[in-house]
Amino acid sequence: MEGQDWERHVNSLSVEKRFRAQEEIHREVAGLTGEEIHGLLMAALQDGEGLPGPLGEEERLAAVRRNELRRIWNLMGRTGWDLYSPEGDPQVYRWREALQGRQEQRRERESRRVGATGSAAGADSVHGGPGQQEALARLEAFVRGTVLPRTRPNTMERRLVLEALGEVSGLCTAQRVELSTGDVIVCTREAGHYDPDDRPTWKDGNPAGWHHCNAQIWDDSSAASRPHTTAR
Repeated sequence: MEGQDWERHVNSLSVEKRFRAQEEIHREVAGLTGEEIHGLLMAALQDGEGLPGPLGEEERLAAVRRNELRRIWNLMGRTGWDLYSPEGDPQVYRWREALQGRQEQRRERESRRVGATGSAAGADSVHGGPGQQEALARLEAFVRGTVLPRTRPNTMERRLVLEALGEVSGLCTAQRVELSTGDVIVCTREAGHYDPDDRPTWKDGNPAGWHHCNAQIWDDSSAASRPHTTAR
């Protein structure tokens, strides 16, 4: 197929699927030389020879791989890098920013939907009497006594439960994109903890003065990250 046809079929994949396919490639080629990446590109191009076009998802993902390996190989030639590093690739940063923006828009839409539902439920509780208030109290007690203890510290899962309980006002709000999933994660530490000069040792998983969520430890200079902001 001609280049424009390939591009049209590749773009028929969702942004999230394209990004995650590209991330897999970035992890695969991180630390490789330009010559090694060129070898992978030649193998990918050979695998795609004779195909009438990327008709299914597997073929479209294969096209993503060929395009991304070609882009990285050309980048290596232009920059003169000895080894490829996704953290130094400006295109990777732009993709992460775009994906993070889409995820935040989705979260805002969901928040508005939940907020509208909550307002309606609140109005119902006013007219429903103490029975609904007791039910909400039992639900909160269940979440606090059963769900919360089952979450692990410093995880996004635990933070989401705390958000449901309305207990995140004192937490840091720094964000970044989790590389393994493409999801936006939020720091789980107390607000005011951040000290970029107190660097982690990386030996025991202690984040020192940096941000921490799930298995991720980062500072505000990391790609696709946002610093803590105080709620207004």
